[in-house]
Amino acid sequence: MPSGKHTFSLTGLRRHPALLVLLAAELLLLVLAFRNALRPLPDLTFTPDTLENWTVETELTADEAGRVGVGTAGTAAEETLFSTPELQLPAGYYRITVRYRAEAWLDEEGHIALPSFSSYTEQSGTLCTYEGHLDPGTESQTLDLCVLKKSTDARLLLRGNGAVFYLESLSIAPNRALMLLLALGTLLFLLAADLLLLRLLPGSPFAVSVPAKAAALGVLGITVLACLPLLQNNGGMGGHDLYFHLQRIQGIADSLAEGEFPVRLYHNVKSGYGYAPSLYYGELLLYIPALLRLAGLDLRLCYQGYLWGVTLATALVCYRCLREIFDRRALALLGCALFVLSPYRLVCIYVRAAMGEYTALLFLPVIVLGLWRLYTGRGRAWVLLAVGFSGLLQTHIITLILTTLTVFFLVLALWRKTFRRPVLLEWAKAAGACVLVNLWFLVPFVSMAGGRLSGGSSGLDQPGLTLAQLLTRGETAVFGLALPLGGALLLAVYLMVPPEKGPHRTAGLCVLAVGAFALFASTDLFPWQTVVRLPVLGTLLGSIQFPWRFLGLAAMALVLASGWAVQGLRRAGQIAAARGAGAAVLALTMLFCLQFLPEYIPLESGGYVGDPSQWMLLENANLVWPMDDLYLPEGAEPQGLGYTAAEPADIRVEDITRDGRTTYVECSTDGAEGFLDLPLLYYPGYTTDTGTLYRSQSGLVGLAVPAGFEGTVTVTWQEPKRWLAADLVSLVSIAALAGRALYRRRKKA
Repeated sequence: MPSGKHTFSLTGLRRHPALLVLLAAELLLLVLAFRNALRPLPDLTFTPDTLENWTVETELTADEAGRVGVGTAGTAAEETLFSTPELQLPAGYYRITVRYRAEAWLDEEGHIALPSFSSYTEQSGTLCTYEGHLDPGTESQTLDLCVLKKSTDARLLLRGNGAVFYLESLSIAPNRALMLLLALGTLLFLLAADLLLLRLLPGSPFAVSVPAKAAALGVLGITVLACLPLLQNNGGMGGHDLYFHLQRIQGIADSLAEGEFPVRLYHNVKSGYGYAPSLYYGELLLYIPALLRLAGLDLRLCYQGYLWGVTLATALVCYRCLREIFDRRALALLGCALFVLSPYRLVCIYVRAAMGEYTALLFLPVIVLGLWRLYTGRGRAWVLLAVGFSGLLQTHIITLILTTLTVFFLVLALWRKTFRRPVLLEWAKAAGACVLVNLWFLVPFVSMAGGRLSGGSSGLDQPGLTLAQLLTRGETAVFGLALPLGGALLLAVYLMVPPEKGPHRTAGLCVLAVGAFALFASTDLFPWQTVVRLPVLGTLLGSIQFPWRFLGLAAMALVLASGWAVQGLRRAGQIAAARGAGAAVLALTMLFCLQFLPEYIPLESGGYVGDPSQWMLLENANLVWPMDDLYLPEGAEPQGLGYTAAEPADIRVEDITRDGRTTYVECSTDGAEGFLDLPLLYYPGYTTDTGTLYRSQSGLVGLAVPAGFEGTVTVTWQEPKRWLAADLVSLVSIAALAGRALYRRRKKA
């Protein structure tokens, strides 16, 4: 029995003064967090007569409702219309609500101008510069404002930018929901930290071994290093695809708020025409930040929190899988560092903001461990394979395609082991579970994948990388020198050290082959123009868009190669060489981090990213609420604030309004059937209580109203019945698999 001198107990805290100090500090931090969330903050409302008129050459007028502003398009394009007086705003989060009437202005070149809201201060570091546009499709808009530290000269400015704009009021209120959520997050973080401390603290009844402590601290250190840019306010809020993925989170949140689950259609985007990337993208994990958004969390924090979580999960999963494969904590930790800090993964996060792709990397180690178990006869591989491939399906279809093709050729290369009854049975169970669990997504995806689209690409959008870009610094992708060195070391070990029989050598040869081919395929040396002309295979590979997407597979393969190289040297008795090899690849990885990460840790962030109004108009965009145009129905052509529609035929339209998923059309017809293109992009699921719906030549929802009708036609979107059946099958399958796992656990206990 351990002596009381080294035993930790909750009743003996007085013997551990350091813990008492820590608990006191945590309590103080919690008190401050909730006090900060509940403290009095300004709650102000301004009307046009209490705001400062900053116009110089423009005369403001009033409309029939008493709102004040500019009523002629093209007027006051260069002037600020209104400003608040200088405001004293304590640090915190605020909601700005603007009530107004607006009409967009199209200039002679067809560029759209919208009214905008912005903040201004001369006190550096007090609040992030913010600018967002006001939607002409609504008369009230709420925006987020973040004040970093007390500001005594903050101003809120309103511009017309040439659009018709009449202001009713502007109000500032504390965002209590967000601040309380952050305080609750502080509580949860401290609880998690305390649980971790109990695992690491000597004498604790929950303490783990010293090697396990070192591994846990190593995984946390790797995670923190990979997420350093997020520690800066507004950190990580950049990258090529960031706005698109932020809109996905917002779109999911909006659709969930309207009662749609699972989310199939973003009804508020594309000027309310609706858009359906959910039918083509797996986005199950995005429900986590979307639910946080619904709870009131700032969209910027939703994204940053998601990135933290994915990075930590990737590190934990990678370490756990490599721990089983290498059977050494040090090698697993080395592989974890090489993978999580790999140049390609960091570029995916901070340069490209490829949310789906960097999330998909979380599941590659799971598939690797499943293959390892399957082909070394260690049992229960099908569960890991089903989880891994399901994860790829729900995060990034392109990574799924590349991984599936790679695994297909691997199992053919290992045909002697593959075509045995136990192995084939495991593959059948993995495939069956993966299909059944994901049928709710697969049925809509397959039904839509063969449809005709206006956007999309039938071939590669860019050539591969040059060798210099691959190994040093590419604009959109880079692989670095560390992992190729690891592959070269493994090859050298196999050539210099006497061959060792067993699964390690076969697996090492496989990952060397995969890594070498993936690197080759990512470069401009690969004959892509010939390959994409091949039937079936060429079509699949052409869908990856960019050859350097192979680098995710290359990273996973060469991480394994590096680990087996070090392991091979150790087994050959070359301990010093093994340590030197591991240190070399780790040092090259860290060298890249030291060069790369400082570019994404600015001393001060001048811009504020995170409010939906900020991406209503992007550079070169011609639509309110733009997203990509890959999945527009055939015939859909942007025009102004919407899409080209055919002229109504034999129908009189009084008004068209929309409420959530439902559109109301007040119309009438005479002695002939009337036809009308609705302001809705055509996707399956729209139903009507009067007449019939069809896909118009303009890619919109067409409405045929019977002759002699007068009244309101209701058009609603709801999930098709065949999709609902697939939802039910997946739900039953998940319940059955969960029940089976619980039964096995209880039986084993």
